[in-house]
Amino acid sequence: MTANITNATNAVVVWQDAENLVTNLAIDNGFVTFDVSKANIVQGNALIAARDASNNILWSWHIWVTPESVFNVANPQYDEIENRTVTVSNPAQSTTKRTYKFMRYNLGYASPTETDFPLRTVKVRITQTGLEAAFNPKSVEITLTQTAGKEETAANNPHFQWGRKDPFPPSNGINNIERTMFWGAGYSYQTSAPTGPAENIAVTIANPHKFYTGLVNDYNWVKDPDYHDLWALNNSATGANTYSIDTVVKTIYDPSPAGFHLPPSNAFRGFTFSGNNQTISGSQAYGDYFNVAGPFNRGWTFYTTAFNQGDTKSGATVFFPASGSRNWETGASSGVNSRGYWWSALPYSTTYGYTLGFNSTTVDPLAINYRSYGFSIRSVME
Repeated sequence: MTANITNATNAVVVWQDAENLVTNLAIDNGFVTFDVSKANIVQGNALIAARDASNNILWSWHIWVTPESVFNVANPQYDEIENRTVTVSNPAQSTTKRTYKFMRYNLGYASPTETDFPLRTVKVRITQTGLEAAFNPKSVEITLTQTAGKEETAANNPHFQWGRKDPFPPSNGINNIERTMFWGAGYSYQTSAPTGPAENIAVTIANPHKFYTGLVNDYNWVKDPDYHDLWALNNSATGANTYSIDTVVKTIYDPSPAGFHLPPSNAFRGFTFSGNNQTISGSQAYGDYFNVAGPFNRGWTFYTTAFNQGDTKSGATVFFPASGSRNWETGASSGVNSRGYWWSALPYSTTYGYTLGFNSTTVDPLAINYRSYGFSIRSVME
């Protein structure tokens, strides 16, 4: 992995969600090198960084260890179903149907895990000391027992703030509890309280482990809110019409793997029959409004074809899990298994970015949310 950064003298793991997933980092002849050993390879994520002689982070990279089939677009066996080609109708242009090839899973997806911890015992001997012990020494032996246990995670993925390139650690996928993380020396998950100006981009690059919370009346993590092109190089606009922009030019801040980029806002519009935000209540049935293949079950299973209301639906589907988010104000995990959010490459304003958002009664393909939230990413093929 090329650094292309002057003054890089060492490389480190900032965090990883599997122990020793990435090891032996170094700067070698202008490249960052590391090992993912056969003995330790599992699905997981790591954030690694190149640093200068004073151990200041110069740049960082997200390492996602995952099966090839997650985003293999070259092999025709993964066409349509495995690559989740989603045909989307734009109601404003009823004769136009666009196709987006989504990755199969959220960026950074990790499968459920289960780790067993066996019963363990240790004996401790306590011996009396002092003058009395010299004439009548006494000791006692205590057996300490650690009961057998189990640590489980459900499917999970990291979250991203709008426009930032680095992931933040996932929850355990079961609830709003943080997943067990393995932090590099000197690093930990931190939040920057909204007590002063939000940080600039250079500061956030140097601190990829810090979640910069939003400011009241601003709700952005960056001091200059006029950056509209952090994830879409060709974009300089905001407002209600940016969702119609269909061409996204990838930037260096886009965390998507090679060959993919953040989706335009239009990409999610096939998930409701109207193509717009939709909420049901009372006796209204989800199948009359949402383009889904069944009830809400820790997420929605959407059809990849944009059907119209009343159509007989069939064919390929794609699952979007309710993987929650990180709160814009606290940085804490929330909404796991009840809500899901995915960023678009495009902003709605200096405060908001476009998202897909849902819960059990709402599917909003054109939702807007504060840029300082931590949401999931589902990249599309370039």
